[in-house]
Amino acid sequence: GHAMMGNDLINVTALEQFQPRFETIDGMRVSYRACGDGPTLVLLAGFGQSSAWWRHFVEPYARLFRVLAPDFRGFGYSDKPRSGYLIEDQATLVLGLLSKLGFSKISIVGLSFGGVVALKIALMSPHLVEKLVLVSTPFLRGPSINRPNMNTVPFVLRLLRNPVAARV
Repeated sequence: GHAMMGNDLINVTALEQFQPRFETIDGMRVSYRACGDGPTLVLLAGFGQSSAWWRHFVEPYARLFRVLAPDFRGFGYSDKPRSGYLIEDQATLVLGLLSKLGFSKISIVGLSFGGVVALKIALMSPHLVEKLVLVSTPFLRGPSINRPNMNTVPFVLRLLRNPVAARV
């Protein structure tokens, strides 16, 4: 187990594990990265970013959590089909991956666009999401979360001031 290793070995092991893996969800090849042990922590990156964006943060998280960082449809190593890019489509994709990997309770950290998708996941499957952290995520007004208002106001529900000690 990781507990018996020194901190440097834990860090190297977490980063070594944090390499692209693939699953097929609804006929689409989806890339994700995973490492660590413990309760599941899903990391959703911003628009245009891949799961690799989290590599600088994953080491402390992996000491406390089973970290899962998927690439959205069209980003990173995931397939890039011509359609299916609504927020609901991205949320459905992540939910499909979580289901295929057998996760039943999760915490989510969503950055910017990833936070919008995280919020949609929480609305679609509230039984699945135990904790939700939205970082620099825009408010989306109106009847549909799929139609962002251009006058968005960034907000933060909770900041992870000390990622080593923070328990989401």
